[in-house]
Amino acid sequence: LHVHELDRLGDLVLDTLMELLKAEGAVLWLAGFGGHFFRRRCRRGLARVPATEETLQPAGDQRRLILKGEPVLLEGDDRMWLPLVHGHEALGLIRLESPVGRSAFQKNDLGVAAAVSEFAGSALHNVLLQRAIEQRSLRTPSAEAYNMAFFRDHMEKELNKVRRYGRHLSLIRLRVENYAELHHHFRNRELESAMSRIVEAINTILRDADIMAMSAGDDFYILLPETDYWGSLITQKRIRKALSDHLTLCDLKKSHPIKAYMRSASFPLDGASFEDLSATAEKRLDGLRNSLFLKENWQGASFWDVVGRLLGRPEDYDFFSQGVSVSHRLKRFQDGTRSRFVRMPAHHLELIQSAFCREVIESSRVRGVIFRGCADFEEIHRSLPYLERLESSATSLFLVGGRERVQWSYQRTLPIYIDAEPFSRVPFLMYLNEDSAYAFFARRRGRELVGFHTSDFYFVENMIAKLQEQYQLQVQI
Repeated sequence: LHVHELDRLGDLVLDTLMELLKAEGAVLWLAGFGGHFFRRRCRRGLARVPATEETLQPAGDQRRLILKGEPVLLEGDDRMWLPLVHGHEALGLIRLESPVGRSAFQKNDLGVAAAVSEFAGSALHNVLLQRAIEQRSLRTPSAEAYNMAFFRDHMEKELNKVRRYGRHLSLIRLRVENYAELHHHFRNRELESAMSRIVEAINTILRDADIMAMSAGDDFYILLPETDYWGSLITQKRIRKALSDHLTLCDLKKSHPIKAYMRSASFPLDGASFEDLSATAEKRLDGLRNSLFLKENWQGASFWDVVGRLLGRPEDYDFFSQGVSVSHRLKRFQDGTRSRFVRMPAHHLELIQSAFCREVIESSRVRGVIFRGCADFEEIHRSLPYLERLESSATSLFLVGGRERVQWSYQRTLPIYIDAEPFSRVPFLMYLNEDSAYAFFARRRGRELVGFHTSDFYFVENMIAKLQEQYQLQVQI
């Protein structure tokens, strides 16, 4: 009852139960959303928690047993389940595993577990109540975001954990790029209200362990424990979706967009301290100013609308010898060596695809996706190298379009039939991983391809998201 730190209390409760009941492992899940789901918080001993059990959503008889608040031995299960309740509120759920010297727990163990759970429930209630009071006092007055003093202290504790256990952690920087302009056109009260709505919308999609802080009126930090860089990209996509209805500030006479942009950095690849991660995310934010996607304001356009604008019309191209030049209208899409128009033999696209597949195999633990638009699945299948070795990588290859549905036995190489005419006219390739990005869109010209390619990370990230949304594909990013 005198332990006030949540993780320490959880470990103490599990250790006590393991000692009294001679168990080799125990897991604690904490309740969320009124006890409708439970998220893992602590694990001790030899207990194993597969990915599917990181969050539990009890239903039916299992839920009624939990709300009853008594330890139970479920039929056909050699483990003991122990709810932690206070009054009629479900606070947590404990599972005890591997009783020493016997095949299962006995009914007389239930009395011991019930006695411990009564004290544990009261202690947990006190810690959660104190935590809630502290967190309310550490939030900024104008928004449901923490202040930076608390955020930095909390992040330092999380960094100590990930250094000790070799886990991941990500930091997102969110900046309102046109804050000064908005401040000029609107009153402080209106602008603060808009920022509060943004914070509230973001909080609806964050996990219990994630926290958000306000550094300044236009600058926010989001901490994502147990999240690698790829996971932070997925979170950013979810945040953009949550904010889609909140990025306009208006009064009776005028309306202005709120330009809220995000980038992230992750431990350990991008840095080992708050300062390192913040600086990396800030650098990536600054780089967004040069992204073609934002300069052209393509947020509201569909996937094929963007492709159509990029490739233009036949009269936009002038062919000479082995090269090509483009009209002034298309030249604005070029950016040094990062984004260029290109003319090449058609079979070179297969060479580019093969190079990416080889890179995937050589860095097999780097997460990523490849999307290839094509007219014929079997033709592409014949040109794909390393298919068996791709199965053991962390990257998935999606072939989209095709003439008809096909069934392959691969887990990482998936043909997705889409009956849409653009896939047969515009070959494309998009590759995104934790470190780099590439996109190529073209039209056929005899045995050649003429089109546009880029390594603009933000552009590729958003084009993949647009393709997924337009055709309701399984979300990868």
